[in-house]
Amino acid sequence: MGVPNGYTSAQVVQAVPTGINSALVYITRQTFSATPNWSITNVFSSTYKNYLIQVSDVYSTSNATSFGWRLGTSGSADTSSLYDYAVTRMANGTAGGGQTTNADHFEAISSYLSDSSSYLSQVNIFLANPNTTSAATFVQQGIGVRNNILSINNQGGILTTATQYTDLFFFNNDGLNTSGVVTVYGLTNS
Repeated sequence: MGVPNGYTSAQVVQAVPTGINSALVYITRQTFSATPNWSITNVFSSTYKNYLIQVSDVYSTSNATSFGWRLGTSGSADTSSLYDYAVTRMANGTAGGGQTTNADHFEAISSYLSDSSSYLSQVNIFLANPNTTSAATFVQQGIGVRNNILSINNQGGILTTATQYTDLFFFNNDGLNTSGVVTVYGLTNS
């Protein structure tokens, strides 16, 4: 395919860039159903330094308050108290938020996890350095609806260890069955 009239080759974006070392690369997609805990093992490697994790179509069997996530290795979650994060939240027209230090997990959606498949929660997590010897950091945006009340969460945090993590764990903080889809993309190293 040639360059369209009126454009230079530098102005044309190709569907699959050549010579450009920055792109999202699909790694895996997993559906979880009616379980309080779920994981994806061997998802992080030295192939990518940064990841986009999309958690979508999430709902609980009852009025769950939130679900969290952890990093881990060899099929075991890191439950140390080294997870630090801050959140801003808008729920039912009221702003809130705060900082949590020395936690044993990060929050994915807090306060309003959807309680039926007609109201679906979603979280987008940008995760940096999970498989390096640097601290893993993240920023995320989430939305949840419960009893027709909307909650929007923005968060950022750090896991202050030098562990090279390979696994991702999610869990419902109330121990209730939860369903949804997790899709993981790697960002090519540039």
